[in-house]
Amino acid sequence: MQGHENLSGLDAEREFLALRPQLDRSMADWRAASPARKHDALLHGRFLGRAEGWLASARYSLSQDEIDFIEASLQRRRGRTWLVSGLAVALLLLTAAVVAPRIYAEYARRAALDCDLVAAEEDNSVHVPGVALDRIVPEIAILACEHAIATDPQNERLMHNLGRAFEKAGRPNDAAFWYGRASSSGTE
Repeated sequence: MQGHENLSGLDAEREFLALRPQLDRSMADWRAASPARKHDALLHGRFLGRAEGWLASARYSLSQDEIDFIEASLQRRRGRTWLVSGLAVALLLLTAAVVAPRIYAEYARRAALDCDLVAAEEDNSVHVPGVALDRIVPEIAILACEHAIATDPQNERLMHNLGRAFEKAGRPNDAAFWYGRASSSGTE
C-alpha cells in the first residue's frame, strides 16, 4: 500500500477493516451531496492515499461502489495535479514573458555601453568617457560595436562608433559605409 510499505499483509488488512467505517461515511456524504458539491465530498489527503493502497492490495475486499468512489477521488486528485502543473507552467511562461524582455534590454544596454566605452567620441550623448580616435583599439572596438549593432541594429550612435573603429583600423571603405548608415538610418 502506498505510504504503508512496512505494514504486513495482516496489519494492512486490520487497518483496512478499522478504516472501512470511515470509507462508508465518506461514501454516504458523497451520495448525499448536491451535484454542485459532489467533488468536495470526494476523498483527499492521507485517507485518499490509504484508499489508493486498498485498490492495489485489497481490491477484492471492496464493492464496485467503493472502487468507483475511490477512483473518482483519484481522478479529482489527478485533475488538480494537472491544474496545478498547468498553472505553474502558465506562471513560468508569464514570468518569462515579463522578465525576458527586461533581461534582453539589459543585455543590449551593456553591449551598447561596451561599444561606447571603446569607440565613442569624447564629446558624446551617452555620458561615457569616450575615446580619442588615435586611442581606439580597433580589434576590440570593431568586435564590441558589431556585437552591439547585432542587438540594436537601428542605433545610429553604435553605427557611428563602428565607423570610427574602422577608420582607426585603416579601413576607409568600411568606415564610410557605417558613417553613411548612421547618417541615413533616420531617413530610411
